[in-house]
Amino acid sequence: MKTGICTKSINCETEDALSRVGEQGAEICGIDLRTFYEYRPEFAKKYAERLDGVGVNSVSVAPHNFEAQLFAENRRVRGDGFYWLDQVLRSAQLFGAKYYILHGAPQNADYDKIAERVREISEFCQRYGVTLCLENDPSGLCCRPWIFKELKERCQSVAAVFNLAKAKKSCYPYQMYLTEMGAHLAEVRLDGGADCEEVVADLKKLGYLGAVLVETEGQDAAQIIGQIKNII
Repeated sequence: MKTGICTKSINCETEDALSRVGEQGAEICGIDLRTFYEYRPEFAKKYAERLDGVGVNSVSVAPHNFEAQLFAENRRVRGDGFYWLDQVLRSAQLFGAKYYILHGAPQNADYDKIAERVREISEFCQRYGVTLCLENDPSGLCCRPWIFKELKERCQSVAAVFNLAKAKKSCYPYQMYLTEMGAHLAEVRLDGGADCEEVVADLKKLGYLGAVLVETEGQDAAQIIGQIKNII
């Protein structure tokens, strides 16, 4: 496993966080783009070199900015969403990211219909050499543990991102998410809580060898990265 950090865990503007990920002891990072200004590839062109050799596993965006539009019935509304997704994916290429993390918004239980949209998004991502990932999120598309499995069965190209803090907020045992996502994990986000050691043990049982990123606010990220390195 490679340990790293999400840029939003560093309390500063995104471009400054890119300069500081290496200082935290990170081998790899996830870039959380916060604004439409940051989605444009001009931003990545200007600041990608600040990473100074730290690898980029994924990019993600503020989920309420345009992701809901990707699921809209209206073709023009979806078109607006895909315009911004195009911008983000061009940025992902410049950053060297392998994955785009989709949070989305809760949908009705028509999994066939949702999966049709997910397939469309996934195929769009693949044009840029980027794999679509679905992250568990109580306020997002995968708001319950079994939703990822339902969508994966209908769209084989998607991967999974497990977020421990969000799993705890969902009121479902985090193990339910790992059971559904385990074989398809592309990234894991931990918050430095007391149960991190147990989660890492579970990841080892699953044979997971990917990125483990610290996602936390108001805590010493470098200290948590060190803690997770010791566990791994």
